[in-house]
Amino acid sequence: MEIDLNEIVKKIQDIREKAEEEIEDKKNEVLKNMLDLKVKYLGKKSEILGIFKYMKNLTDEEKKKIGENVNKIRSDIERKLKEKIEYLERKEILEKELKEKIDLTLPVQSEIGTIHPIQQIIDDQIKIFTEMGYEVVEGPETETTYNIFDMLNTPKDHPAREMQDTFYLSENVVLRSQTSAIQIRKMLEGD
Repeated sequence: MEIDLNEIVKKIQDIREKAEEEIEDKKNEVLKNMLDLKVKYLGKKSEILGIFKYMKNLTDEEKKKIGENVNKIRSDIERKLKEKIEYLERKEILEKELKEKIDLTLPVQSEIGTIHPIQQIIDDQIKIFTEMGYEVVEGPETETTYNIFDMLNTPKDHPAREMQDTFYLSENVVLRSQTSAIQIRKMLEGD
């Protein structure tokens, strides 16, 4: 298929106009579409590179003129595509930043803690026993030997009074080893 110089020049101009029109088209304002246009106009199977197949019957002077023209148009299209792709990439990043922007003036939803599982069990047990008529009473961690042993009629030689079974803090003060001392205190109060 023979084609003359004027037809090749016209074809090159048509490719240029079509490329510029597609680059500026609003429907191609999407990054993916621009990348597709880059392949279409600058790829290995592009129309611009297809021009070279018509050049085999041209003179060296004509080949030089067409080659310069094709390279100029190719670099123009490449520059415009690069600018548009960079613009769309920046636009995409800005849109993403606006979407993900955190408003620091909004009230913060604080995480509220929960009751520890062991405390929950203790609370449940207290509820059960108080519903049955029992009363929850608290007392000191240390107790006198009078409240812990003497009021319970524990003999002086009982094994519970020995150093191995009871922690004496002083001669008459021990760490409370049982709840009976609190019961004694409550009974002495007379409630």
